[in-house]
Amino acid sequence: MAKQDKNFRQDFQTLLSRVVTTIEKYTLLKSNEHILVAVSGGPDSVALLHLLYKLKDRYNLQLGVVHYEHGIRGEASLKDATFVESLAQKLNLPFYIEHGNAKAYAKEKKLSLEAAARLLRYDFFERVLKDTRADKLALGHTADDQVEEILRRLLRGTAWAELAGMEIKRDQYIRPLLEIYKEDILVALVTEKIPYVVDVTNLDMRFLRNRIRHKLIPFLLEFNLRFKENLLEMSSIWREENAWMETAVKNALEECGEKTGEKYRVDLTLFGHYHPALQRRILTKILKDLSLPYTRRHLENLIQLAFPGGTHKSITLPKGWKGYKEGTYLYITPSLPAEIDYHYLIKSPGIVEIKELNFLFDINVVTKAGLENITLSPSKVYIDLEKAPFPLEIRPYRPGDRFYPLGGKGSKKLKDFFIDVKIPFSERKKYPVFLSQGRVIWIAGLRLDARVMPGPETTKYLVIDKVN
Repeated sequence: MAKQDKNFRQDFQTLLSRVVTTIEKYTLLKSNEHILVAVSGGPDSVALLHLLYKLKDRYNLQLGVVHYEHGIRGEASLKDATFVESLAQKLNLPFYIEHGNAKAYAKEKKLSLEAAARLLRYDFFERVLKDTRADKLALGHTADDQVEEILRRLLRGTAWAELAGMEIKRDQYIRPLLEIYKEDILVALVTEKIPYVVDVTNLDMRFLRNRIRHKLIPFLLEFNLRFKENLLEMSSIWREENAWMETAVKNALEECGEKTGEKYRVDLTLFGHYHPALQRRILTKILKDLSLPYTRRHLENLIQLAFPGGTHKSITLPKGWKGYKEGTYLYITPSLPAEIDYHYLIKSPGIVEIKELNFLFDINVVTKAGLENITLSPSKVYIDLEKAPFPLEIRPYRPGDRFYPLGGKGSKKLKDFFIDVKIPFSERKKYPVFLSQGRVIWIAGLRLDARVMPGPETTKYLVIDKVN
């Protein structure tokens, strides 16, 4: 029996040594850190807690246990929570728990049950990290989980970079077991006689991850018994390449992109010169930075939106976000710019307020004798009154509008004129269009129509001055 106990201890000690190797290799832990451990009650998270507890003195760690109870399995979920709480008490560790209703949340947000549970769980993690001022939160994902995650992403459709799988260290999250197989963990738990709970939903074939685990992976192993090892080796190479590419992506995004609040703007004149692989990486970086759960389809839609096309288009992204193009810029924002509409009929001189834009125009009629000089300005114009009589109309630009821009060569569509002077689509209605007799005579703040310019024969002048 003594010999058997020695072998048991050696199995767990071997696992502990492998975890230390992983920790040191990726610098997952530093001395004197406050580490929270996410414990569901299952074998992986229970093993993780016991392993970190054994390393507590080595790294001088302050540990805490967190548990999110999704409410998916009723009494069974509550029993799991009780089990984890008892484990925390046994180890004399702080315990943080939150109860939720993943089914109701999934229905409200129109999400899968898996996605809803994950969002609720990580929202709790973020809050408890902030409230406890912990340095990191350790997750119990294993090498098997990594294989399943890569296959899930491949099946659902994702960017190439995402096929590297879960990161072993991301922000405040660490995964010390990510290079260890579940089988080794189960052996270690048995040898140490450490109890854990079994989640029966892991056998529920309604969940994609379970179908991957119990059907797809065994099928693939029939073709190659080293399938999992090979996939993880490829994943490791992809992660290394991703790390190398991150520098190029960072530099390119700083050059062509600009973030204001929650909105990103990409200069397509610069973006268009990059290799397609770098373009995809830049857009991937933006979507990840905005925490949008995108797929390969969303990424390709953004690429198509950027090249080629008209002056403005839009697509829908996850969470109701929008991608749209205006002139030479691609925008990724929570919503499209609000439409501005207004119409004013001016029958005589006076002060006119465009309330929608908070603009004031002073409209006067003067004779030549009343003019000392005429100074051309985008905000103040002098017009031959006979060529542009009252009533005047003031409204936004409309598709199909044309005029004869002063200094230009003949007629031009307002749409093309706005493109020439680099006015984004969403800004165009902020430049009031003045009309007389149904003809455009002035785009306020930009250009006068050449046909209404005063000449030697002009006796009365229509003077329009943008006051603010």
